[in-house]
Amino acid sequence: MNYKAALLKQNRKIFSTDDLALLWNISNRNTLLTTIKRYLNKNILYSLRKGLYSVAPPETLSPYSLGTAYIAGFCYLSLQTILSKHGLINQYPRVITLIGSRSRSFSIAGNSYLCQKMAPKYLNNLEGIELYRSFPIATIERAIVDMLYYNQNFYFDQDISPYLDRVREIQQQVFNKNI
Repeated sequence: MNYKAALLKQNRKIFSTDDLALLWNISNRNTLLTTIKRYLNKNILYSLRKGLYSVAPPETLSPYSLGTAYIAGFCYLSLQTILSKHGLINQYPRVITLIGSRSRSFSIAGNSYLCQKMAPKYLNNLEGIELYRSFPIATIERAIVDMLYYNQNFYFDQDISPYLDRVREIQQQVFNKNI
């Protein structure tokens, strides 16, 4: 099997060790790790962290795709990153903000990230989260709901009243409460 051809045919650019084992149909762990090591040495693969690789140099990847792939488990883009992107807060955040199953901060390819922990029963409720891109992302309304989850007194620089009906729906469906 031509592993390189199989790898480059994929639409995605980021793979875990387990993804590569399935893609290449390699069940022997030593064979898999040796193949990965060779591809790293030939710059066919680039290491993002232990067990996570890319077919492109990390600095050429979307910072959002990179951040969501770096976190082990489900996470999505939200909070200040989304709110500033849509003009609801004026200050652009110094870090890309994510929500996941545990809190952590990290840097990769010149980007800084902050992942806020959310309880699994709320995190896994996909209401207001778009999954059709290469990374999960909160809608404006879900980002507002998420921000209010962490800080009920958060000050929005712009009027959020146009979003309040949908915000209330999401709050009711995800957190079982209203603002």
